[in-house]
Amino acid sequence: MKPDFMLYDRDHQLVLVGEVKATKNEDKSWAAKLRRNLMANRLLPEAKFFLLVLPEHTYLWKDAPAAQEVPPDYVSGTWQLIKPYLGGFGETNPRLSESGLELAVRAWLNGVADGELPSSGPAEDRLLSESGLAEQLRQGSLIYEGSA
Repeated sequence: MKPDFMLYDRDHQLVLVGEVKATKNEDKSWAAKLRRNLMANRLLPEAKFFLLVLPEHTYLWKDAPAAQEVPPDYVSGTWQLIKPYLGGFGETNPRLSESGLELAVRAWLNGVADGELPSSGPAEDRLLSESGLAEQLRQGSLIYEGSA
């Protein structure tokens, strides 16, 4: 299994592993179990950051032990993060397929990498700025599944 996206720093070290899932109505306990299962079974490589994007919430772990079930360090509403990148669809909360959500996440991550940091709210700002993820995105190289 390959991650949906990965971020490498300037020294070509893996910094971020990310997954996008269309699963709805899942809480951070479910997200923690999914992350633990993926990492414990070595289905995904270890990295400083792990980002899990679901339709309702986005979860970010920073420096979390790989095989342990730990809650995410940051939680944000997904809609608030991707809304600025949806164009005319940004006015309402559309039902995105998994591939549609992946495209919206790609636009969001690329926007942040290009220096765009729209203020969406305190939780969203913390996820990007306080965690250090925004800076890592600006200085690194994003690789998406199927684009390597």
